[in-house]
Amino acid sequence: MATSENTTKLYSQGDAFDLLANFQGGWYGEKPNCSVSGIGNDFERARKYAREGTIIVDGTNLEYGVVCDLSIRGPVRDLNLPANTYQSLFGQPQSAEGKAYSDFRSLDAVSLDLWLAEARRLGAKVGTYSNGQVVWEVN
Repeated sequence: MATSENTTKLYSQGDAFDLLANFQGGWYGEKPNCSVSGIGNDFERARKYAREGTIIVDGTNLEYGVVCDLSIRGPVRDLNLPANTYQSLFGQPQSAEGKAYSDFRSLDAVSLDLWLAEARRLGAKVGTYSNGQVVWEVN
């Protein structure tokens, strides 16, 4: 099992993620075909895995039940899917046009833009890493 210390060693050689997020359980990083948890309990430690343009999501203000709905009930996010698409288990990517987030099931995968829209709706802060800092969206 990889600990935070081991994870730091594995990903300290300039490896960066497209998404860094924290929903009460510490920071995790994600890029296509790779997801790593335990990269830090505070953003100062996790920031070394950010690059220019990395999307930052801070859901530490959300209640536990809301976090469970977003991350456990699903659907899962898939950074490989084009914008506004979803894919059912064993299915092909399809347009999500006209679908509500609640239409998706736990084993469906949704594109990052759909997942971010739901995270925003639930109250998570979303920003982008730029020039060494997080630029938070203003709602």
